[in-house]
Amino acid sequence: MKEKQIAYAEMLKDPRWQKRRLEIFERDQFTCQTCLNDRAQLHVHHNRYKKGIVPWDYGDEDLITLCDSCHHGITELGRGLAELLTKPDVYGLAMNLRNFAAEAKPEDRMNLGFVILAIRHSPEILEPIYKIASDELLKRMTRKL
Repeated sequence: MKEKQIAYAEMLKDPRWQKRRLEIFERDQFTCQTCLNDRAQLHVHHNRYKKGIVPWDYGDEDLITLCDSCHHGITELGRGLAELLTKPDVYGLAMNLRNFAAEAKPEDRMNLGFVILAIRHSPEILEPIYKIASDELLKRMTRKL
């Protein structure tokens, strides 16, 4: 496992990745696509990983610019959702997300954004959650508070 991580870290130094990374930053106007911060350190986030694909060969739809804070948040959320999905009660998880969205306070908007981003980036894994929770989360995000 450690060898794989080292190899991946080395790939991120490759000029082809550096060029691809710059293309995504330019496409997204050097702005975090979650919180719209254009002053923070930025990362190009892979929405999903595909076995055998090197970082620079991903399509535009698989790459997004995130600030350091949002990148950390979405990565941690993704790990948490992946862990929860190993449990049998996926429907229960979807209902909990819907309830969270319905009761969220204005300061929870960024967390809701992370949930929406995670759901939208993994629909093949999160289909039951996507169907039940996504509309409710989007409604809550756009509702005037």
